[in-house]
Amino acid sequence: WEFGGRYRILDKLVLRVGVELESETMHELQRNEEVLILELGLVLRSAEPRLRARVRTDTGELGWLTIEVPSSPPLLDSLNLLSQAAARPSLFGKPSIKRHARPSRRITASGATEDEEAWEVGGKYRVLMKTSLRKEAELNSPIVGLLRLGTLVTVEEIRKVQWHPEMEGSLRLKVAFEPPPGTSCRSGWISS
Repeated sequence: WEFGGRYRILDKLVLRVGVELESETMHELQRNEEVLILELGLVLRSAEPRLRARVRTDTGELGWLTIEVPSSPPLLDSLNLLSQAAARPSLFGKPSIKRHARPSRRITASGATEDEEAWEVGGKYRVLMKTSLRKEAELNSPIVGLLRLGTLVTVEEIRKVQWHPEMEGSLRLKVAFEPPPGTSCRSGWISS
């Protein structure tokens, strides 16, 4: 488990106020909800260890839940959704992570509720497929590079670009990233 890692819940879990198993119940988290691990703790029950994690939920709540018990598989998917491995393609050429319906809207790192789009200026995201990087937000702007699958980007600006008067605009993101060896391009525009 990684501090700051984002993990998917594999079954219903109880979110509690404290690390102790008897602490006050906040509510039940559902399968496929995601949590961010902030801290780890070990609790003994009947002389058996229980690995507990202080987490932040998609709704912004902070609490504790059990993530491992003896002689059982982990209660969270072991794939850190923010890791390079989460962006690797499966055997069928698609990213290995699956999107799941969420029971409620996420609360962003700044405390705002996500609208229809999940992007946030200052947010960090992994590229899930090879993506053209353009000089400007307009779709006909020159291509200045390619982002590889798994590249970690930080959103610097979000802009809606109208490319046809009768069509809905396209959401474009100005992103910054650590350039691969041998290249100097550090930012550009991509489609959402």
